[in-house]
Amino acid sequence: MEFYPFEGEPPTDLVENAKVALEVGWDAAAGAGLTLTRVATQYVEPGSLSYVRDGDEQGGAVQLRFSTADFWAVRVARKQVIDYGQAGGNLLSSWAAHVCGRLGLDPTTQLTVSANVASRVLPFAEIPSLPSLDARDGDEWQGHLQAVERAANIRIGFDYAGTGGMFIDDGPPEYVAGTSSVAYTLDYDTLTAKDVVYVVEYQLTGDAHRNCAKFVIGRDNLRRSLYVAQTTAARAAGIGDDWWQVIVDEDASSFAGLLNTWDWRRLGWRELLVWEGPLRPALRPDQFVQVSHLPDMSVVSSIFQIVEHTMVVDSETNEATSRIVAVPARIANPDTSFALMGAMDETTGDVAVTEYAMGGLLE
Repeated sequence: MEFYPFEGEPPTDLVENAKVALEVGWDAAAGAGLTLTRVATQYVEPGSLSYVRDGDEQGGAVQLRFSTADFWAVRVARKQVIDYGQAGGNLLSSWAAHVCGRLGLDPTTQLTVSANVASRVLPFAEIPSLPSLDARDGDEWQGHLQAVERAANIRIGFDYAGTGGMFIDDGPPEYVAGTSSVAYTLDYDTLTAKDVVYVVEYQLTGDAHRNCAKFVIGRDNLRRSLYVAQTTAARAAGIGDDWWQVIVDEDASSFAGLLNTWDWRRLGWRELLVWEGPLRPALRPDQFVQVSHLPDMSVVSSIFQIVEHTMVVDSETNEATSRIVAVPARIANPDTSFALMGAMDETTGDVAVTEYAMGGLLE
């Protein structure tokens, strides 16, 4: 960011690590979702603040330059664990409140824990078993939070609504037809000025596709395996091959936890939708977008979910744009075809391991 010129001294309260409320938007006549909106709570990055005088710009007036980033990148990244101990075995809501306070936030006003996860108990295991959530002096808070995310299958983040704070949930919300609200409808041929799309790009890829999985739990002679595979017809019509993934948890006593974290939708064909248009400050990650009309682009999904929103405001050109990245929304109760312990014969319902090869479909 760059600010100039100043009359007199630059503001004295703009220092490293200072809290910055970022607001962008059009004037009051622009309409709902477009006017001035607080979009982020940021902090001045240490090492970025500088004062500059350039005789070729603004007559040599003082320019103030600095960059900002979110709570995770500026503050959490510079905090280490002190006198903390074992997180495993704690109620998630209690652990969250304690950690929130340790990070310098007020858990009574700056913490939101989803009811879906609040009553979970964090898994416990002694080193060297996993997951080990025993935070030692000198450990990085970022690493500990990421370890808890993986172990408890939750999402931890900051500044969800743009007003700061910490949140914990079980991931992006699922789209429920007839219930979930759509924040934006994408129509390439729209005649409404605020909805005009400058550029739109769509990509469909099977690069991360996996249609067969082997789950392994236990140690040595107690080791057990479970195979999960899409039906032969589904695999042949999809990537046309068997693409395996092996998931091993030697400390697990049942397959339930592994199966709960396995998601065919996330390991299926991946779609990516990117578009640019006039600045829309009200659009945020997790919101749903409906594709109404994108002619000749062969878009598979119709409901997408925002994962990234980049806003650019240029005072010199008087332009303000949004670049939005979205992926297919997680649809509640989808019809997903797969079978346990091998490929299922769709006619008889019998398990038929011979219906698929261990390396790939037979041509």
